[in-house]
Amino acid sequence: MCYQSGTLNPAETVEIKRFVQNQHQLKNQDSKTSPHCGTSSSGNIKHYVNWFNQLTVMVASEILRHSKKQHRVQVIEYFIDVAKECINVGNFNSLMAIVAGLSLPPVVRLKKTVS
Repeated sequence: MCYQSGTLNPAETVEIKRFVQNQHQLKNQDSKTSPHCGTSSSGNIKHYVNWFNQLTVMVASEILRHSKKQHRVQVIEYFIDVAKECINVGNFNSLMAIVAGLSLPPVVRLKKTVS
């Protein structure tokens, strides 16, 4: 993942990761049909929740995979920039997933990095 400013719009990076997902997963998604209309009643919500959880874990993983404080700081700053861009473009789902990733206990315990 590239953390240099000016290479890619941070929101574009999040969206690229989102749409690069395996299409096979989307086609074989477990969804039940509603008896009333014959359409999926929970497939979209499950996909939405899965996407949120994947992005949350990715944010935390990207921060935690670096052992040097300086690199962790750069990654945290990068995700803060991505979150700001998500606000600008109205992508509140990704914004909240990033905030959730930054708020996970293993990330919060990095007191020297965050403070």
